[in-house]
Amino acid sequence: KKLGREAENLQVVTTLGHTEAIKKAVESGAGASCLSQLTVCREAEQGWLKVLPIAGVDMRRQLRIIQHKEKVVTRLMDEFLSFCEVISECGLGRECLSSPWKLQTILSQYHAQYHAQKKEEQ
Repeated sequence: KKLGREAENLQVVTTLGHTEAIKKAVESGAGASCLSQLTVCREAEQGWLKVLPIAGVDMRRQLRIIQHKEKVVTRLMDEFLSFCEVISECGLGRECLSSPWKLQTILSQYHAQYHAQKKEEQ
């Protein structure tokens, strides 16, 4: 849908439902696919797959966080919200999605800053 008219020129050979199956098919030379950068960072880092930018196509998605209106925010939910905030910043050009280790480091730093700020507010 986001490819617009260009999608008409695609030759779809097969449709697979699992990300791992898609990656293995591409790795074995069966063609190309469009996947989230985070799902292929390990394979790209190891040189098994090559990540190609698609000029003129914006594949970002707008997601929203929802929760039950009466649910108290737990520590785990707070961690998830921190993760979502970091991911949204990554979408603004940061390289944190290039590997899980970079993302983990950035999340740790962000979380420490977040809790320091929360203590100051109290």
